Amino acid sequence: MTFNGGGRSCIGFKFSQLEMKVVLNLVLSKFKVTMAKQTKDVVWNMCGVRHPTMKGSIDPTFPVNLERIKA
Repeated sequence: MTFNGGGRSCIGFKFSQLEMKVVLNLVLSKFKVTMAKQTKDVVWNMCGVRHPTMKGSIDPTFPVNLERIKA
């Protein structure tokens, strides 16, 4: 059984995606997310799937600051 499509795909695939989105939303709702000051060094890699990278790197990267929201 795999997560791939087809007749033998995992029946919980969509549920697991939804569950990950809910958890991510719960975690990120406790933080204020802002762009880091180094964003001037971010360039967009346009090969295949667009993704941000830092100048001189090929790794997908986008620096952000996380500040915990006081409850």
